[in-house]
Amino acid sequence: MLTAESRLKMRLAKLGLKRGPHKPETIEKIRKANEGKKHLEESKAKMKQKKQEHWKDPAFRNRMLEVLHKIHVSNTQPRELRFCACGCGFSFEILITGKKRFVSGHNPNRLKSKAFPTSLEKRVISLVREFNLPFEYVGHGKVWINKANPDFVATDGTKRVLEVFCNYYKARKYGTVDNYQQLRMQKYSKEGFEVTFIGDDCLEYPDWKQRCLAKIGAI
Repeated sequence: MLTAESRLKMRLAKLGLKRGPHKPETIEKIRKANEGKKHLEESKAKMKQKKQEHWKDPAFRNRMLEVLHKIHVSNTQPRELRFCACGCGFSFEILITGKKRFVSGHNPNRLKSKAFPTSLEKRVISLVREFNLPFEYVGHGKVWINKANPDFVATDGTKRVLEVFCNYYKARKYGTVDNYQQLRMQKYSKEGFEVTFIGDDCLEYPDWKQRCLAKIGAI
């Protein structure tokens, strides 16, 4: 067990060090080390008890309720779909206002808040490379189909695209995951493209590679 002196030395040694994002190989090592691990029932009970104790604190409870209220208000406000004024085809949602004006989707703060490719897309990229699948990553805006930017597009001449997504964020933005998938299928089908959806629920299984290959039709 570490002593207080040891902890202090470790903290002082790390002061001033730049802590950027982990390297891809480091992330893969951490993922493999934790793959298949689950919390013990005893640990789950302790975490549950700790959360219950937090919520009994009036200050914590009021602060959390205020945050949840702000999130609810923001998510329930009416929004509309706009397309970037420069004509690049970039689409985004904004709050509905009475002002009818051209809006640019290339907001520097917006672009900084998004990292391409995402962690889920990186896993599919590694899958494509490992099994030499005929797909190219274009989710950073390289390819637009009917004003929609797919994550992967086929390179073998077929009209196929892949969409990799997190179920939580799509459900929050479109109401349900089904709504998101229907909207995407309508956009791609108008141009003759077939779309395969790969959600994070598929990527969280130990045999995620086989599941993804089965969805793509590679096995």
